[in-house]
Amino acid sequence: RSEPERRVLAALAVPMGAGVGEEHLNELARVPDARPALESLQRRRLVQAHSPRYSLTGSLDEALQEEWDLTPWNQRALAYFATWAEEQRHSPERVIEEADAILGVLQRSAQERRWARTLRLGRVVESSLAVRGHWGAWAETLELELEAARQLGDRAAEAWCLHQSGTRALCLEDTPTARADLTEALRLRESLGDREGAAITRHNLNLLGGFGGDHGPEGNGS
Repeated sequence: RSEPERRVLAALAVPMGAGVGEEHLNELARVPDARPALESLQRRRLVQAHSPRYSLTGSLDEALQEEWDLTPWNQRALAYFATWAEEQRHSPERVIEEADAILGVLQRSAQERRWARTLRLGRVVESSLAVRGHWGAWAETLELELEAARQLGDRAAEAWCLHQSGTRALCLEDTPTARADLTEALRLRESLGDREGAAITRHNLNLLGGFGGDHGPEGNGS
């Protein structure tokens, strides 16, 4: 395979089998134009198209993980998607379009114990998942963020993740989870002296008892 083809294969191996939009592949693979390499790889049945996204065929991503050192490609994908998602804060639908690939990158990052970058990328994309009601992906992202926060010893981030997880459960009427996560978030926020955050968590926790006010669950207050 040519060097551009190898670069495209490496970039596609990162997001755990999820498809990647063509607009991102030039940056992830660091090639001027990924299209010729993609067309060649499709002819060889190494890549499949899901217009406008592409993924590796079959279990090729697992084979490449075993055969190649993909660490630099994983790092690049983490940094790239974090920056890109920050730029799309006011266009959550664009983030949602790439949610599968971003979640795959997050999972890979957690496997490699890149906790700080996992937390950063998760925080950036989490709000778009919440706003658009992608409940499953939101839960997976929060779980990865919470693990990263705990591994880093970042109690403020841990409290934030628990608040968001409890708020999600509250929206889904999962009372036991909502009560447990919001209670722990409140305890952490109070211990950190985060009065504003504690007030918002307390508001959401009070909704479980039916006396939280006239409006619904609130976000993290940032």
